[in-house]
Amino acid sequence: MLVYIAGPMKGIPLFNFPAFDAAEKRINADLPDTVAVSPAQIDRKHGFDPATLPADYDWNVIPASAGTREEIMRRDIDAILACHAIYMLPGWENSAGAKAELHLARWAGHMILHDPSAQKPLLGDESVYLVKPKDTKATNPKDLIGATKPPQHCIPLPVLWEIGMAMFEGGWKYRDHNYRKIGVQASAYYDAARRHLDAWWEGEDIDPKSGLNHITKAMSGLVVLRDCMMQSAAGASVQFQDDRPPKSHVTMEMAEQQFRVMLERLQREHGDCKPPYTEIG
Repeated sequence: MLVYIAGPMKGIPLFNFPAFDAAEKRINADLPDTVAVSPAQIDRKHGFDPATLPADYDWNVIPASAGTREEIMRRDIDAILACHAIYMLPGWENSAGAKAELHLARWAGHMILHDPSAQKPLLGDESVYLVKPKDTKATNPKDLIGATKPPQHCIPLPVLWEIGMAMFEGGWKYRDHNYRKIGVQASAYYDAARRHLDAWWEGEDIDPKSGLNHITKAMSGLVVLRDCMMQSAAGASVQFQDDRPPKSHVTMEMAEQQFRVMLERLQREHGDCKPPYTEIG
């Protein structure tokens, strides 16, 4: 995983390069599978090192040796977009550049991380520590890396086990993982899932053929469909037959807008919606 380091630079001695260097060192040392991308190192690769400037230099002024403002912005933007996460240093909230980088990373869908002593950048997401505070209990680096990988604990195991039973049934009849060899036809799996969902919605909980819940059968079919789609997109020789109809020019938003107009009319003419009859009610 590539992690871009963002923080204040202007107005800080040596443009805060020592803080960027320390963060880069900690990230690379504590997380073996993670590589820190530091704008300080990017500047050095482009021939600029603030250590060469006099001690009384005005750190509010970007020297010509660093490049134009546009050049600096462009190379930092390119670096952010090439990464998977952003790591906010202390003081980022006082830096226009760091805040802009944070918004760009969020827009790009990156993970938002922060230094233990930095202000937590909330604004709609939960940021997390990438490097733990020094006074906390030591943690295996693999535990920290795991926080950046797709979580498994969120999957309800009873449902997963039922899907396993449904997949086992299909493998018994048609050979395990047959869909990775012969491929799938989108319409066939869409139709099957709809049939199970329709049967469940009309009150039949259990599929009479398998003895499993119709919801489980629908999910297992969608698992097969999605796996074939992913394998095909990743370059496998298996064929995903995408026989969906030509793409609709009538969007769901258009249909929703039409429905909202109808709701307004119904409310105006007939008052509040009457409660439905349900199986339990």
